[in-house]
Amino acid sequence: MTTLAILLSLWFQAAAKPDDTAANEALEKFKTDYKAKESSARAAAVAALAATQADKIYVRLGQILNSSDEKEVRIAAAKGLGGATEDKKKVASILGSGINANAKDAAVEAAILEALGKLGDQSASSTVENSFKSKDVMILKAAVEAAGELKTKGSVPLLIDLMKRLEQAATAAPTTGGNYGGGKVPSVGSGGVTDDQAKERERVIKPLIVKVLGNLTKVNYNLAKEWEDWWRSEGGKFMSGK
Repeated sequence: MTTLAILLSLWFQAAAKPDDTAANEALEKFKTDYKAKESSARAAAVAALAATQADKIYVRLGQILNSSDEKEVRIAAAKGLGGATEDKKKVASILGSGINANAKDAAVEAAILEALGKLGDQSASSTVENSFKSKDVMILKAAVEAAGELKTKGSVPLLIDLMKRLEQAATAAPTTGGNYGGGKVPSVGSGGVTDDQAKERERVIKPLIVKVLGNLTKVNYNLAKEWEDWWRSEGGKFMSGK
């Protein structure tokens, strides 16, 4: 049993309260429903379980999120946690723990980021910001949108940096956009390689960054250089609120 599984199990036990009738009943029903062979039925059971708000249910959803069950079931667990109305800091931690466990499945990781944004607890900001390093459009989109929902001032310079990296990569990328054996082709004159998906990432993600930065700062620029100049002159005032 992994350390995370042990912690979740202990957390689940600590959350159990004999008078928590609604949660206990929901969990008992879930035990039966979750035995279904069809993944869609198990996902529906997870969604139904999430309708009851309680610590022990959040922990059970976390266990499912970190399990090897089918993608749609884990996504249902992430969505269920995103709808939590109590103990949001704890739920944010449970969701964050699912990032590494689902690192090889972009759809699940994106669902976790979307859930963190919906949850709205700023303790999740560092988890969301760490996903700015991804090159997957689905993950980047979810991360930027989540940052917009969390509204953490500290995300601003990181969003500016992400925009700069997107612009630079798109400038270096080939114009053909072909696959070329794994998504990379020789870079003209550099002797290295460039990412042929960079232009698509910039096309999809950059407008989202501009929108989020505008909402956070009440300033509107379209280029990373403009945002960098603004941050150098106004960033301190922005962070201090003066």
